Amino acid sequence: MSAERPLEECLAEFWLAPDEPEPPHPVGPDALEPLGRPDVTVRGRNLHDLLRPAYDELRSGR
Repeated sequence: MSAERPLEECLAEFWLAPDEPEPPHPVGPDALEPLGRPDVTVRGRNLHDLLRPAYDELRSGR
């Protein structure tokens, strides 16, 4: 914590937005591949196929 200051000097800074966080590290292109295709289906679709779009979106960094 920095040096103590009177409350009235700190109030103006209280509502300031924090610095922008760093974007998350992109997921590598092979993030799902080491896991293989599990023998798990959800509504008739393999779990690997269901997760692929989410991993692709994370990797894109958007």
